[in-house]
Amino acid sequence: MRWNVPGGVDASHPRQIRGRMATSAILPYFVPMTLYQENIMKTLKCDLCDHEAQGETFEQWMEALKPHYGEAHADVMKDSNKTKEDMENWMAENKAKFDAA
Repeated sequence: MRWNVPGGVDASHPRQIRGRMATSAILPYFVPMTLYQENIMKTLKCDLCDHEAQGETFEQWMEALKPHYGEAHADVMKDSNKTKEDMENWMAENKAKFDAA
């Protein structure tokens, strides 16, 4: 069976135009993996113990880890010797760890 497609081109398949597959037939197979990786639930351990927290994003993982940190590592959270720079370094290291997982 042959199909008439816009522009007067005759094709043997509705997605075949001038001997090539139409873009809509190919695109689903070439979506970058980064689009799919955003929806993967990751499980990482606390940096101070073996407690595990889960999240699809770094921010969700951090939110899941906060209650544990507040209970099990309250002394670290309240350490007055820690500076804002220490916190930023800790966040950067853990974000890199999360992204690598």
